[in-house]
Amino acid sequence: IIFNKNIKGIIMEKLDYSLRQVLEYNKGILSKYQELSLVECVIKLSEICILHHDNNPLNFMWSVEKNKFYYIDFGFSIFLSEYKGKKNLFHNLAILKDCFEGFRLGLFKRKRVNSKGITINIPASANRQWWDSSFIKEITILASNKIISNKRKIIKLYNEFKNEVLTK
Repeated sequence: IIFNKNIKGIIMEKLDYSLRQVLEYNKGILSKYQELSLVECVIKLSEICILHHDNNPLNFMWSVEKNKFYYIDFGFSIFLSEYKGKKNLFHNLAILKDCFEGFRLGLFKRKRVNSKGITINIPASANRQWWDSSFIKEITILASNKIISNKRKIIKLYNEFKNEVLTK
């Protein structure tokens, strides 16, 4: 992190693929390890009380070398203490589901020209069958309910999933 009177910035290593590219390459499916990595990335940011405010598949990058996801593009980020809405340490996790279910502002679409020369929008989304049974869907729904007791459920679910993934 660079921070002085003239320059503010975060310098990161070059990362390989966006979440969108990973989903497209894998036909809309993440491995259990990739799911775990994505959730860990989001939880770590929440633990240091930063709200990213721009969770979309272009702002998560996969490192082949380190075998994990990273957040990028902190332009809309704020500290939890500056957040005007209801305080929720799992806010980043709650809005992670937008990466998979929402197509806000057309950010998650790509254009393709069909055989008749007509441009059509193709959503770059998660595979519906995978999403319906995914750990990410389950944990993000709990986080979005903003119920204090869900914090314990989220932590328990996360730890169980982590143990399952890492012991295989």
